[in-house]
Amino acid sequence: MPKENNPKTKRQDTNPHSDHRQRVFKKYDDSGFSHMYKHEMLEMILFYAIGRKDTNEIAHDLLKECNNKLLNVLKAPRKKLEKVDGMGKGAARFLNALGELFEYVKTEDPPKKLNSDTVCDIMSDTFKDTKREELHMFCLDPKDNIIKSECMNVGSFESSEVDLGKIMRFAVECDCAQVVLAHNHPSGIACASQADMTVTTLIEHTLNIVGIKVWDHIIYANGKCISIKNEMAKNKKQGYRK
Repeated sequence: MPKENNPKTKRQDTNPHSDHRQRVFKKYDDSGFSHMYKHEMLEMILFYAIGRKDTNEIAHDLLKECNNKLLNVLKAPRKKLEKVDGMGKGAARFLNALGELFEYVKTEDPPKKLNSDTVCDIMSDTFKDTKREELHMFCLDPKDNIIKSECMNVGSFESSEVDLGKIMRFAVECDCAQVVLAHNHPSGIACASQADMTVTTLIEHTLNIVGIKVWDHIIYANGKCISIKNEMAKNKKQGYRK
């Protein structure tokens, strides 16, 4: 059937939001949620519940009603969701179901805690078979549970090579209370360099702007973990004594 006579094609062509939806899908296909803002994540999810409408504005309104937290949207009472302009019973039920599914999945696989007891095991898994130096960031909730982690940098570990904007975006999008930085020394030498300390301070100052604490920065080398923050504290104390 020719394109102009195909009813399905006509329906797609008359949807004023189809191009925008394809752009959002492409952004997700290219990098997943890690490079999307909260409203974009929610907007895309709503594509499956709301047809032929601009879900961008609906997503913004939902977040505004729920203190700008995605989890609050998924946990909100259905009646509250239905009051947002553009939402209906079906869309509210869909978001509620996602929220319940999220809670169920958490009970199947409890979140990992990152603390002094678990740090070396987690770093060993993270940097297993890694041949190059990598900087990873772990986003934590207030109870030290890992929300999400991601590699932030591969290769040179100088301050000029670290993407502070990427680090801030990821931390904010995870809606975390604190982060743990970690990088490996493929040489096997567990020793903090001046560059390590400089980058740690730089990232700490950057995240302080948005109220996120850097709990620590770990160096992993040859099965051992050392705390850069502890090393910095030692240096500061020695300098004071001098």
